[in-house]
Amino acid sequence: MPIVRRAIPDDAPELVRLRRVMLDANHDEPTPDGDWLKQCENALISMLETPRFAMFVLDAPDTPGKLASCAGAGLSPRLPGHASLALWHGEIHQVATDPAYRRRGYARRVTRAARDWLAAQGCSSAALTATESGIGLYQELGFRPIPYQRMVWRPAR
Repeated sequence: MPIVRRAIPDDAPELVRLRRVMLDANHDEPTPDGDWLKQCENALISMLETPRFAMFVLDAPDTPGKLASCAGAGLSPRLPGHASLALWHGEIHQVATDPAYRRRGYARRVTRAARDWLAAQGCSSAALTATESGIGLYQELGFRPIPYQRMVWRPAR
């Protein structure tokens, strides 16, 4: 059984491959090639060297150098409030498992590692965006729906 470990910069190409697996699973069309792939790899290398970001991975048990699953965790500053004095909020993202390694509990293991790392950093809460296929897993790990609509803003290009 592979052991969950924290990703290192050398894992960046495989993390980008798994990001593409995740994006392809969530869209009707395959994710196109482009400059974004190298930019994503460079961003991961940089982010993995910061104390506010971590990726947790499982190596493929039968293919050296290949990752089977990953989950990312990031810290965002927050102001203390009536419900919590914690200074950090966590975000879990890029939970992805190579199709050849699904249904083995790998996503559960890396997501739990990401959640637990955030807790160890003093987070008051952690959020994630769940797909229909991931809702059950995340609920098993203690995540609950929130009573407001998550929204996004993007600047005009």
